[in-house]
Amino acid sequence: MNRLFSISLLLLVSMVAFSQKEATYYLQKLESTSDSSIKLKALDSLISISERNENFDDFIRFSEEYITLAKSLKKYNAAAKKIINVSYPLHTLKNKPLKAISIIDDILPYYNQLTDCFLKGSLYLKRGGAYFDLDLKKAIADYTSAIEIFEDKNAIYKADAYLFRGQAFSSLGQFVPASEDFNAAYTLFEKEKDYEYMLHARSGEIILFSKNNFTEKAQEQREKLIGQLY
Repeated sequence: MNRLFSISLLLLVSMVAFSQKEATYYLQKLESTSDSSIKLKALDSLISISERNENFDDFIRFSEEYITLAKSLKKYNAAAKKIINVSYPLHTLKNKPLKAISIIDDILPYYNQLTDCFLKGSLYLKRGGAYFDLDLKKAIADYTSAIEIFEDKNAIYKADAYLFRGQAFSSLGQFVPASEDFNAAYTLFEKEKDYEYMLHARSGEIILFSKNNFTEKAQEQREKLIGQLY
């Protein structure tokens, strides 16, 4: 057991040392060049390293630098990808939803320059998430935009938007649209065979029925859910 522990510790130390060496290499590359394309690649590598090491302060910092540089180079798809990836740690791990909203707002003037519906829809999906605890009506508006933008090939993300919009409607006490959204989410998750999120959608509906004193309907859906689980 001690030998196994020693080997594991040695591997961990080696991995940390390698990551630090790798990060130093790209930092030096970033600081020593005036070529914007090389800077962008170095920042991309630093983002990957910091994410792998779960160093979210560096992840956010390098992402922001990358986004600014990518926009200056008119690489709007690349900037949008990094915005989508950094928005979640900003508004959840760092509790900075307004910062996440601001970063997304800054790319929207270039919306028509984006060539991928996944990126377009995801910007609204992520901004809706950032708005969720601040302004449910704005969150609903963004989830609605995401639903309208996502194509069939983005069905799993459209299902997410339906689920989150259903939760927002439920929080506002809007029973009918919440129920419709939970059902729409469930159907899409089922088509995509995403069983975990099928349960989330069904659970949302059960909670909705219980909150509105539809006890029999809640029990019916609960039994249906148990049947699906077992």
